[in-house]
Amino acid sequence: MAHGGKQRSNRPRRGGPSLLIPFLLASLAAALSWFVLHRPQHVEELLADAGVQVDVVAHVKLLFPEQLKREQAEAKRVQLMLEQQQEHAKTERRVQQAIARANFYQQNVLPLIDQTNQADHEAVTRCRHRIARQMDLYHKGADRFVAEVTNLTTRFGVLSRMPGAWWSGDDRIEAYVRSKFHQHVFTDRKLMADLSRILLEFRDEINANQRRLLAQVQAAVNESDLPKVTPLEPQVFCEQVALTLAEFASDQGLTSVENLVGALVLGEVGAFAARSLILAVMARMGPALATGAAAGAGAAVGGSAAGAGGGSLAGPVGTVVGFGVGLAVGLAIDWWMTDQFQSELSGNMHHYLFKLECGLIAGSSDGGGDGLRDTLPIVCDQLKQAYQDRFYQQIVAEPLALGKP
Repeated sequence: MAHGGKQRSNRPRRGGPSLLIPFLLASLAAALSWFVLHRPQHVEELLADAGVQVDVVAHVKLLFPEQLKREQAEAKRVQLMLEQQQEHAKTERRVQQAIARANFYQQNVLPLIDQTNQADHEAVTRCRHRIARQMDLYHKGADRFVAEVTNLTTRFGVLSRMPGAWWSGDDRIEAYVRSKFHQHVFTDRKLMADLSRILLEFRDEINANQRRLLAQVQAAVNESDLPKVTPLEPQVFCEQVALTLAEFASDQGLTSVENLVGALVLGEVGAFAARSLILAVMARMGPALATGAAAGAGAAVGGSAAGAGGGSLAGPVGTVVGFGVGLAVGLAIDWWMTDQFQSELSGNMHHYLFKLECGLIAGSSDGGGDGLRDTLPIVCDQLKQAYQDRFYQQIVAEPLALGKP
């Protein structure tokens, strides 16, 4: 201790150079660490300029393993969060588009389908009117047939053929009357051709309505803000609707007549389907028509009608025509020499044609079967359901399933 002075301490002063230098070195190390961790490619470029080739990332992994793990974990967390946000945005867009497509289907497509269904039912009405007009022509032909069969010439022709027919047991009287029936009323081929033509005209109207519907829906889609919907070719659309209609028929147990109407309006072999439909309807009405003919004209007429219906002409149509011919033959035999011959024949011929028309329209000659009156509207409503299903799948369901925006 110096004389008269204080004792000097050997401890370093607080905050002196001995603490500042380590702090500066630590700060510099931290800065370098951050730079190396976040800009390793820059460090590699600087070292390369100095002539040193080194894998900075590899050295960082060795020098700062824990910090590197934290940085990588944070980067993964941020990346996962971004991916979740993007997926949420995509889902939100798909939901909004699904709502927009469903609203478009509800507001634009369903009204067009309803209009088409109404047009189809109007086609049904026109089809029935055509059948009625055709039957009117048959009634006029029946008047000409009655006039010819009841004149003196034909009466003498029937009389002159009676002995030979009874002696030989042949059908010369029937053939004589049948030729006049075919001339004035119809043959089985003419009846089939007339009815097939009417049904094919109905089919053409349904197909025209379908094509118009498809064009209207496609135009509405093109004018909307919806993403483009894959257009359907009419043939492809018709095939898909036909498959849907067949599924409906299988699920709901439609009758064979209803199935044949579906094949008529959607099948490629329309003429064959029309003939098959007529055969099916007439096969159902034949027995009742024969019973009515027999009950309305006496035993002799009934026997002749039943014989004609039993096989003189082929198939259900030939059988139906045969009833008319047999009825006329029986009346000619029973009433040919009486004053009531013309009135009896006329009344029975028109009654026969009325029963035929009832069978076509209602399904049986007494109006209680599966005829065109019931089956055509049923198939029209089935078509409406098929259109709804097909367009919903095309506009709403399929794009959503495929994840289209």
